[in-house]
Amino acid sequence: METSPVTLHTQADPLIQKGSIIIYRVFDVAGEINLVEVERIYRARSGGTRLSIARGGRNSPIMRNAPVRVELGETVFKLGLEQVKADVSVKIFDYGVLSLSYNLAIPPRTSFSQLISRAGLINGDLPGTEELDELAKKHAAEVLNTILAATKNPVMWSTFEDYALYFLESIEGIDKPSKWMKVGKIPELLLGEPIDPISTNSREGILEIANQYSENDLAVIDWNSAVVIEPTGQKDIPDVIEFALTHLLEFRFYDDLLDRRLASLYDAIEEKRNEVLKSSFAKLSRDANSKFLEFSEFLERIDNSLKVVGDFYLAVVFRAALRRFRIKDWQQSLTRKLNLMAQVSQLLQAEVNVYRSHILELIIIALILFEVIQAIAR
Repeated sequence: METSPVTLHTQADPLIQKGSIIIYRVFDVAGEINLVEVERIYRARSGGTRLSIARGGRNSPIMRNAPVRVELGETVFKLGLEQVKADVSVKIFDYGVLSLSYNLAIPPRTSFSQLISRAGLINGDLPGTEELDELAKKHAAEVLNTILAATKNPVMWSTFEDYALYFLESIEGIDKPSKWMKVGKIPELLLGEPIDPISTNSREGILEIANQYSENDLAVIDWNSAVVIEPTGQKDIPDVIEFALTHLLEFRFYDDLLDRRLASLYDAIEEKRNEVLKSSFAKLSRDANSKFLEFSEFLERIDNSLKVVGDFYLAVVFRAALRRFRIKDWQQSLTRKLNLMAQVSQLLQAEVNVYRSHILELIIIALILFEVIQAIAR
């Protein structure tokens, strides 16, 4: 029996009729950003709008102090050997993060195999994104310069997060994404593996982070890329994944900062260890306490940054993204280092107390000697 073209696309190589590739570059640029001031700045220039997440007729999550989203226009850059065109936007978060999105339209009737052949480059597994990385750094620096008056402690961290999201609205020959997911090549796309066959264990590991709200949509999240099938074209799922990505960057930033703070603290303790007078330990203890409070406040802010009122599905997707990004591991690492800093602070304070008690004892001995000398003199 002859196989029809539709059946061929359904089983082997479906055609994408409508979709886009969203490439993210996420930067930490400041300690805090005043979003009210950011809105005022961009309203005077063009027209920034707060991020709004909505899906169908369901209730949407309430994001505490939702970010400001600004369209930056169109840009052209080299991706591998190809010149590509993308629409650029940025989301500005109050905890000092800029998330740049480069939206590349997928040409109609692009086969899934063609998309997979470019995935290694788009996902960042292959060299060829250097021009995009430099362009993203330039855009981030320009945005930071624009909103400088609204920032606190503006310093752009050299490390950034990169992520790719395949947003597919219409795929020819696929009726139910959940059934096609089991036999299709979503894992190959996420891993950027056009040639090597992927083992069953690897496929199962990737597809375990898959969620559906209806029979027609699908969200599969991996550590550096995601596939979202959404016939309605609404971008609430990409927004939630992007939000989780900013959390990952912040945890990485504070983990690195804690490492550096602890290293400098150890060096300072070692330098002062042989001093006869330990008064400098009081300052070190105050600094350690200050950093402990700063990092604790960050953890609390992250925990409270997303409050879901009625949208259970978006909450599930958000938690799935956090799980895939191993946010819990980063949180445990931060907590362990915070506890270590607290212990160091307590030890320093104990040293200060011992030093003070010794000073007090010396003063008492000096007073006693003074009284004895006075008595002998009489």
